[in-house]
Amino acid sequence: TLIRGGGGLSSSPGATTVEFDVTAAFPYVTLVTMVAPSPDWFVGVSALPLLASGEWRAEVVVELSLWDAGTDRGASYESDNADMVPAAPIARLQTAPVLVNGSVHAFGRFIFRRLQ
Repeated sequence: TLIRGGGGLSSSPGATTVEFDVTAAFPYVTLVTMVAPSPDWFVGVSALPLLASGEWRAEVVVELSLWDAGTDRGASYESDNADMVPAAPIARLQTAPVLVNGSVHAFGRFIFRRLQ
């Protein structure tokens, strides 16, 4: 299932909600979203199992790392688009704004809750 929508966040902290169906045949979720207005930053999960030992998980909380897609050489969060040629490897950001007082902090979280 392709999930679209959820709307953007107009302020931080903020939240948005999206409902989607999963089945025993497809119990994993891969979800990515851009971090705007950044040059090419994103957060996401890949192949997250919502089914464990034959039971649907009631809630899964994922603390999100901030990633740089390596496609834009903008030096700051609000830089104008400047293509990176060639593209750099995708890399986890470990500098500001996620590095605070010497520690790398989560940039947000996805919370998956079973509704039915």
